[in-house]
Amino acid sequence: MKQSILKALLAGILIGFGAYIYVSLFHDNRFLGACLFSLGLITVFHLQADLYTGKIGQFPRIKVKSLAIMLLFNFVGITILATTVWGNNQLVEKCTEIASKKISISIPTTLIMAILCGMI
Repeated sequence: MKQSILKALLAGILIGFGAYIYVSLFHDNRFLGACLFSLGLITVFHLQADLYTGKIGQFPRIKVKSLAIMLLFNFVGITILATTVWGNNQLVEKCTEIASKKISISIPTTLIMAILCGMI
């Protein structure tokens, strides 16, 4: 159990760090930001960390309790990383801009993008 918690916490920190890099590079070099975010995903895979979005597809084989613990500690890991960059107004502005662009996309386009993202 302790190892699962640590692996979920690590996955949250790694994905949070990848997201931080992506947002930081959003205006300067989106391609590099996306590649570095992918590096976070590759690191999660390489270290066999427990990322909720990677394990939910195994639902029949993995227990609901394990998924809930994984989700909780992924959130805790991301929160730990977020507290280290708290107060960075430029980052908040970039996140707000990215979010406003995302919510302006039509529902069919969002659905197609979500399916393609899931396939990747």
